[in-house]
Amino acid sequence: VQEILLRQLAYEPPEIIHAQTPSALAGATWLARQLERPLVVTVHDYLPDRTALRLDREVCRQVITVCDAVRDHLLERHRVPRELI
Repeated sequence: VQEILLRQLAYEPPEIIHAQTPSALAGATWLARQLERPLVVTVHDYLPDRTALRLDREVCRQVITVCDAVRDHLLERHRVPRELI
């Protein structure tokens, strides 16, 4: 599936790749690397403590949170760098 998507987007690549959920992050990171595009991730809710938010700093440019409470949760519990949020 990833290779098909990559082929379809290679001719007219998007300006950015946006992972709208943390569960889409791995695939979005792969696509951003392949297309050499920046990645943006949106987090809508608290993440379980044992869930790792694996951000590839080479492609991830921004983490968007829907509210200050989710931002604070990512900063404190998941150690997302402040400059990304």
